[in-house]
Amino acid sequence: MSTEHPIVAAHAPVDRSPPSPTMATERPITPPPARSSQQPSPIKQGPFDAEHKLEQVQHWGYRKETHQKADFENANDLLKFLGTPEFGEVVGEFSAANRKKTFFKTANSMSESINKKYFKQPPSRLVVFKDTENKVPRGHVTDTQCRPDITAAFEADFNGNDTTFWSCIRMAGEWASKGTSREDQERKAISYLHYLLLARPDLYVAQSVLASEDSIMFLVGIGGFGVRRLKIRWDDKELPKLLYAFIYLTYNPGHFADPSYTLDPIVDDRPTWTIALEVESPVGGVTTERCVTCPNFLPLYASSPFETRTHVLATKGEGVNVNRKKLTVLKDQVCRTGRRFAEHEILGRVHDPKRVPGVVELVYHKEIGLPSQLEDLRIGRMKHRHGLRQLGSPFASIPTVKEMLKVAFDTVEGSVLAVSVFTSTDVFCSVTVPEDAAKHSSSRHQCRERHVRTPK
Repeated sequence: MSTEHPIVAAHAPVDRSPPSPTMATERPITPPPARSSQQPSPIKQGPFDAEHKLEQVQHWGYRKETHQKADFENANDLLKFLGTPEFGEVVGEFSAANRKKTFFKTANSMSESINKKYFKQPPSRLVVFKDTENKVPRGHVTDTQCRPDITAAFEADFNGNDTTFWSCIRMAGEWASKGTSREDQERKAISYLHYLLLARPDLYVAQSVLASEDSIMFLVGIGGFGVRRLKIRWDDKELPKLLYAFIYLTYNPGHFADPSYTLDPIVDDRPTWTIALEVESPVGGVTTERCVTCPNFLPLYASSPFETRTHVLATKGEGVNVNRKKLTVLKDQVCRTGRRFAEHEILGRVHDPKRVPGVVELVYHKEIGLPSQLEDLRIGRMKHRHGLRQLGSPFASIPTVKEMLKVAFDTVEGSVLAVSVFTSTDVFCSVTVPEDAAKHSSSRHQCRERHVRTPK
């Protein structure tokens, strides 16, 4: 039974379901979700709205009550939430003559100061802020063409055209355009939080800013919760300290990051992650905990960053051994606490007392608490990490057309033990043929479990 092409059934049990619970890792990046046949919620748009910046409104349905939560009361309230060290006096000048130019100059000066004082990283690890209004970041799991006006990333992560990968972006922001309403401008800034949380499974909290000629708004996107903000004028004495704290977190997100994730060196424009799992294993009658590393896991799917916060990643290789089973897919999801049903419990019952063909098998599960700094928000959610596997090979891997047709006829005639169908851009069927079916056909493939991918 081949494990070269892991197939994932990663069905989201709450809020929204992924478009395709089963995916082959041969696809480097998931295509954008198909537009629903239902009409999107009516949204009043300004005369100069940019389609590439408002596409999230159509795809994930901007809802003010979901995506905007209580504002921070003041600068101290935001600083307390960020949890950065005491910096002492911070100086920053923002000339009224050219706000945009002085913003980038001051932000980069602060970044250089933070690097020298706190991190002492080489120049290549210096966080730089660039004006990227007409630049499209690369390698997003949704293939979005969204273009932030302000992009902060390590200098080495930018190429010659001042573009970088979404997984490398530390902060993204919007510079308010003339002719657009304040609400539309804010939606664009929130969209960067949306896409950052999708591209960065390692972050619990993403950062964005919305700058205009008279003020700057600091926004934080909290996974599984929503967006909080603080608007402050350019001449406010607290502004330099707030910007300094925001930039500090681009170097060290600290409690706002999941330390089990590490971004791999990017090859062939395909960002992958290495995830460290804490695995409990029985040794000599005693349960011990050990670290298992899952390298080169490719993002296949991400959705609902402010609700279920679902991420699905799959190995590019044969999988990782976890308690004598090959783990080929990892799924992180933020689920509500106190629910009657849990996905890991359901999968355990499905395969008890023996494995059921066509259904993904749970190899690993762990509950991960959200950062203590988020407890006061009463999010009422817990991150669940599922390690999954389902053995088999894609339909296209069958070597000859004749053998493909035999498998297809077996599927159509119903001579299968189990068929699982999930609808998306394609239809994926997981097919298992019972042994006695071999008596009625000459196909040598009928006695093996395989996964069949057929067109709609």
